[in-house]
Amino acid sequence: MHIQETLDNSDNKKCMISRNWTPGKMRISALISFGMILVFCSFGVFELYAAYKSIFASFCRNYLLILIICIAAIGILCTWLLTVIPSRWYRYSIAVIFEIFLVLYVLVFFAGVPDRFIESWAAVQGMNPEPEETYAYQLGEMLTFGSGGTAQKYAVTGFSFDEDSSWTTEYYAKMCFLLDQRYEDLVLEFGYDVYAAPQQVLIYVNGNELCNFTVSESGNQTLDIPAEYTQDNGLKLEFAFPNAVSPASRGENGDVRPLALNMHDICIHSKSESEKQFEYQIGELISFTESDIAEKYCLNGFSIEPGNVWTSEKSAEMHFKLTDEYENLVLNFQYGVYAPPQNVEVYANDNLLGSFTAVGDGEQEFDIPGDFINEGKLNLRFALPDAVSPASRGESGDVRLLALNMKNIQIAAQEGEEHGE
Repeated sequence: MHIQETLDNSDNKKCMISRNWTPGKMRISALISFGMILVFCSFGVFELYAAYKSIFASFCRNYLLILIICIAAIGILCTWLLTVIPSRWYRYSIAVIFEIFLVLYVLVFFAGVPDRFIESWAAVQGMNPEPEETYAYQLGEMLTFGSGGTAQKYAVTGFSFDEDSSWTTEYYAKMCFLLDQRYEDLVLEFGYDVYAAPQQVLIYVNGNELCNFTVSESGNQTLDIPAEYTQDNGLKLEFAFPNAVSPASRGENGDVRPLALNMHDICIHSKSESEKQFEYQIGELISFTESDIAEKYCLNGFSIEPGNVWTSEKSAEMHFKLTDEYENLVLNFQYGVYAPPQNVEVYANDNLLGSFTAVGDGEQEFDIPGDFINEGKLNLRFALPDAVSPASRGESGDVRLLALNMKNIQIAAQEGEEHGE
């Protein structure tokens, strides 16, 4: 009798469950569950997009996309199972599923991802705390990298200072500067070598993307910092290197650090002060034997020694701020040559003036149309595709890419035209 009553009670419960959870209701519940799953996945996709736009884009893409797809697949599978499992387990299953999703969500976005991602994600959200000590920086001071370099105290993460050179050693690097006031006309300059070219470089200033470029060889970068990117008197520089790679992964040695750039130096200065530095009076003859004068106008790609100036890269740039009124101008320069023949192209503000082949000491002259000049600013660039190092020729240990030995340079008004202040 007792057994029969138990069976009757069980049958009654089954009937009650069957009446309460009809196939239609189960489908509706399953759709609701599926909708909740989509909501979870939507949050994940949103955070993935934010991470994609962040300074740690590459790292976030690789890991988060896989994790979100896995979560979505598990959720869809569980939703399908809900439609086929006995209805009496439905209430327990739905509770377990949401608990699983909650745990997965926490693990994915907080505990299960490497610390570097958490740091970058916090930075994107504006939650990344500044270092306890932010050192005062004097505008215009050139900071050096490497062991004992003056840049070390401004570096927060991502740089090595325990060797002669300073490699970026993470996918993400950061520097912080404390200025004496807020400036609205800043310029960032830095020099570097590159490892395993090409390397993509993203730079952020106070959380705002400043630039996104690819480097294939050693060089220098000069970047204007928009006024809206500065805030108070603090300046936070962040670098991202999505293509950084370790020598170990390339089979070169046991170094497992992801390398991208070998930093030489870095400087932040006022743009207005910089323009004063480049002021040039039309017709003035600049002698490269007077290295302090020549250095005033050389941006990058030159090796300046006392009484001797070589181009030292495959591209060399000079900048002039013309103080006189002008129309059309003439560029004239004299040079020596290393390892001739050397093919040379000359550009004014990225407009080709002409080309020549240097086979020995010589002189060149090019017309500069007035419309090539931008509000008195003239950037001269020498493209030197055949530049070569003495080391590669077995002549010495000099690894500089030499082409022209500059003697003097002059920018003058074309004949028959007048200029004045």
